Amino acid sequence: MSAGCRWAAASGWRAFQRSTPARASSLRRARPIPVSGNLGLRLDGSTRGGHRHHQTIQAAICLKGSCAIYNQDRDNERVFELNSPDQCLILEPKDWHQMFDFSKDAILMVLASEYFDSGDYIYEPYFVHDRLRELTASQ
Repeated sequence: MSAGCRWAAASGWRAFQRSTPARASSLRRARPIPVSGNLGLRLDGSTRGGHRHHQTIQAAICLKGSCAIYNQDRDNERVFELNSPDQCLILEPKDWHQMFDFSKDAILMVLASEYFDSGDYIYEPYFVHDRLRELTASQ
């Protein structure tokens, strides 16, 4: 049984390697999510994510600026604040998550244990996430 979404004891790649099972300890994808520039998010309360996975384990590191990650598993929900490149949030496959509240200068790096496969994504949350609606409504 996996531990679920949690802070890793080390930062970055080392945390990702230590926190994933042997089959997933190799990095398959790295995706920077910038806020500014042509490829960035709009600063209008935009969110990213809104899914969980069948197999993929992810590590989220805010390289610059800050953002929040709402997470829910079968029983709990929690918001994690990322505001330092020394923080690494491990997202297990069962963790339905959504990123939001990006600072103007935010760059969020997401490391993934598997190559992209649209069949690995589960978009249905476990339950209606009123807390996320409350948090993002003020943006």
